[in-house]
Amino acid sequence: MKKIGLALAGGGVKGSYQIGSFYAFKKCHIKFNGIVGTSIGAFNAAALASKNEYELYKLWKNIDPGELLGIDPEIVRFINNGKIDYKTFLGFLKTTKKVLKNRGLSNYDLKKVITKLVDIKKIKNNNIDFGLTTLNVSKRKPIYIYKEDIKEEDFVDYIMASCSLPVFKLERTIDNSYYFDGGFFDNCPSIMLIKKNYDIVYEVKINGIGINRKYKNNNTKVIKISPSRSNGSILEMNHQKIIDNIYMGYYDTLKVLNKYIGKKYTFYKPLFLNYSKMLKNIRKSKINYLKKYYKVNTDKDLIITILEIAMQKEKYSYNKVYKIKEVLKNIPKKNKLIYNFVKDLRIPLFVLYNR
Repeated sequence: MKKIGLALAGGGVKGSYQIGSFYAFKKCHIKFNGIVGTSIGAFNAAALASKNEYELYKLWKNIDPGELLGIDPEIVRFINNGKIDYKTFLGFLKTTKKVLKNRGLSNYDLKKVITKLVDIKKIKNNNIDFGLTTLNVSKRKPIYIYKEDIKEEDFVDYIMASCSLPVFKLERTIDNSYYFDGGFFDNCPSIMLIKKNYDIVYEVKINGIGINRKYKNNNTKVIKISPSRSNGSILEMNHQKIIDNIYMGYYDTLKVLNKYIGKKYTFYKPLFLNYSKMLKNIRKSKINYLKKYYKVNTDKDLIITILEIAMQKEKYSYNKVYKIKEVLKNIPKKNKLIYNFVKDLRIPLFVLYNR
């Protein structure tokens, strides 16, 4: 039986991507022998190791990052729509006063969420490996630590330590030391599973700020999953963007697991579709030029790339699965390069899809 692990990177509120990714693994009946993480990845990993994936999904689906971080709602409104008025100005003053008084954003509500979703006894007693990374600033020491080395009374504090971005109030915690976010040392600690001789490790990265360490790896197959589109900022305040990241994580992971195809969009896998024949009505010189321009090598990649550009222009939803043949039929005819290319594609009479 192969040992399969999951490594979750740090990246603040972008972490909603990872719960979508986890449900894609679940759909494909992939179970993990170990889960490790950094920063928000450590929190997600702990909740998943607690078997609280549905509660974690509900948290991300309904989260209010401003409230969680103690940021005035008026500032959140300004961040989302760019409009400033007297109420917004008062919100800035209120939040600034609070931050100065606390010497950073409060992590009180974040700690409450961690305590609610992380079942320490369940993690300690189950057979799933769990670990995280953080940085002991007081001792200038990076830390990789596994569940067997964490005292129960320190468990939540270690997760908090891994999540300690400098925007939060700096407090002495474990061993009376100060800790910084684990991303300052290793933003996706796959090495923790590689050292335990895992056969396969899936890395779910979310474009967070931090150090992405390289490591020698001879025996473990590392498969990387990362956002196919922009996934916002580490302190993302737009709730719809957070929801979009859940969908993106889900579909991106299914594409990596070879259930669907596509780059930014998601398509059912067509069976026996000859992409070269679809290009029969287009000049070879034009095909070569477009391949070079879009930096693709195959006929399939060229067709998917240009089709997705047309879909983006037509404002197709990213959070659906499409049939290539139906999209080709529905793209409107316009006198522009991309649209002309799509119009000239030869649409197969019959296409089977792997669903």
